[in-house]
Amino acid sequence: MALTLEDEAVQAMRRVLRGYAERHMVKDLDEAGEAVDFALPGAGRLRLVCDPAKRSLTLRGLLPDVPAKSPLAEELAGLMAKSRAVETPEHRRVDPAQASLALRRAGRGLALVLSLREADWEWGVRRMINLAHAVRVMVHAGHPFFAQTHWGASEE
Repeated sequence: MALTLEDEAVQAMRRVLRGYAERHMVKDLDEAGEAVDFALPGAGRLRLVCDPAKRSLTLRGLLPDVPAKSPLAEELAGLMAKSRAVETPEHRRVDPAQASLALRRAGRGLALVLSLREADWEWGVRRMINLAHAVRVMVHAGHPFFAQTHWGASEE
């Protein structure tokens, strides 16, 4: 029996996240429908949602309680722009020919949305996890109070 587009997309997302879990890059996977909840060490609980109809992946929960017009949101926009730059290593770059990356409001926080063009689902999930790790590093380095408040980071 052939897999549907939805099955292929969701299976690819789960397969990649399970691989990251085996390497302890993410933990506590909870798979439900077209979403996977997981913990990113040092960055709290996240949810990656796959929307096969829109060919998109949405990462929620990474930046809760962040206003769209804030220094942290501006830094995130800069990080996103850098992720598209030719100078960024290919394994971390979000090539505009492959996908577009956007920042969206999600409740009182911000979510990253990757809309796939030419790229496959596995490529997209890997880019989202790379971006989540880059955001984690950025926040811990430049916004320790946010990391302490929202992610339980140490005050030291």
